[in-house]
Amino acid sequence: MTHLATVLIVIWLAGLVFLVGQWMNFLRLVHNNLVPEIGYSDYMKPGWWYRFGFRFSNVDPAQLTETGRAHLGGAIRIEQIMFAWMIGGALLLVSVY
Repeated sequence: MTHLATVLIVIWLAGLVFLVGQWMNFLRLVHNNLVPEIGYSDYMKPGWWYRFGFRFSNVDPAQLTETGRAHLGGAIRIEQIMFAWMIGGALLLVSVY
């Protein structure tokens, strides 16, 4: 049973590393496509709760170029997949042990 758990953990971690890499690539692409007049922290939606943690769903699309808006859709999708992958892996780990 420990070999099964080890294999599942390795597969889960490999998937998580891939998703985090995709997330970081989209982070770079979105930050490279901000409207030139915008400051670094002015592209987030207003409100203190949006500044508590970075999430792509908190980015204001009006502060991005057309290319940035296109990358933002993919970034939000990857972010949702990544959170689902983490929750699913935690549930799988609990069920194996």
